[in-house]
Amino acid sequence: MSITCKRCGAKNADDSRFCDQCGTPVRASTERRNGFGLDHEPSELPPSRLTAPPRRPEAASFELDNVSRGAQLRPARLVLKRLGSQSAVVIRLSSNPMVLGRFDPTTGPVDIDLTSLPGSEHLSRRHAEFSFSPSGWSVHDLNSTNGVFVRRSGQVAATRINQPTVLHSGDEASFGEFSFVFEEE
Repeated sequence: MSITCKRCGAKNADDSRFCDQCGTPVRASTERRNGFGLDHEPSELPPSRLTAPPRRPEAASFELDNVSRGAQLRPARLVLKRLGSQSAVVIRLSSNPMVLGRFDPTTGPVDIDLTSLPGSEHLSRRHAEFSFSPSGWSVHDLNSTNGVFVRRSGQVAATRINQPTVLHSGDEASFGEFSFVFEEE
């Protein structure tokens, strides 16, 4: 007997927890539920779902080009906020560029796939892009339906961005129902 993925239709082994094709959870566990409404702990998600994929060749050449100009890629991370507090969900920004969104069989995978988190239906498939330049990490809205908002550290209100915006440690970037705190490492 096999388990069919509801997202992409791929057949998976009986004991699979995640689809071998797209990484979507295929088996719900009734033993526990955490505060995110997930059937598993965030740390148990397949590595490709919430962490950066292995460096792509273009990211390596970008780093080499910037090293000659004195700007080396600086790792950073996004920490998911839930109910006003930082959670255990951490996304590492370690390659350049990185697209945030949700998996779609037609458009293919994205670097930061939030599909498995509740609320992902409010994200565009290719919602935003994080990129690194000599100025640091920036976020750019990829013409998403619900926009990208940035709240500077110490400010009360977030602003919808319409051009690439440099992020500083402590700034919050919001996409649909998700809010992340940006931290340089």
